Amino acid sequence: MAWINPSTVAHGEVLTSAKWNQDVVENTIALRVPPMVRAVRTSDASFTTGSAITFQSVTPADSGFDTDGMWSAGEPTRITIQTGGVYQVTFVFFITGPGVTQQQSYIRQNGSKLLAGSETAVAVPTAAGSTISVVCSLSATDYLEGMVNMTGSTLTQKGTQIQCALQAVWVGQAS
Repeated sequence: MAWINPSTVAHGEVLTSAKWNQDVVENTIALRVPPMVRAVRTSDASFTTGSAITFQSVTPADSGFDTDGMWSAGEPTRITIQTGGVYQVTFVFFITGPGVTQQQSYIRQNGSKLLAGSETAVAVPTAAGSTISVVCSLSATDYLEGMVNMTGSTLTQKGTQIQCALQAVWVGQAS
């Protein structure tokens, strides 16, 4: 439920229940439960470098949540913004596989725009992980993906041990 700009009321105008419900009740609910999502991997799966991580769940039992219908099992690699505004977006991943020596990870918007990224040499040549976070302005229908490029073969995106996760939390209106 998104914030609705309150109505302007003229002196002597009668306050109706519809205006009260929209201006006070709905906005109070929007402040109490802002749009937010945390999509997680719940099991290990093979991974192709240069791909988006596939998420499986937004249920609290799996440490996930979705208050605004942003994640869909039909498009499991992305979250789609339903309420425009400023968001704190975080991507966490952990991938294992032989020969891992370098990793690049990033948060991608609408299939091509890079919002944030990281590139590191891997000290242990069998696993790599990272956390990336960015505050950005997003519009309704924008979608986000957590992307990873790595060296190595037979890579596995982890859902056990350390969960891969992509989350977005609404922090306010963009203007």
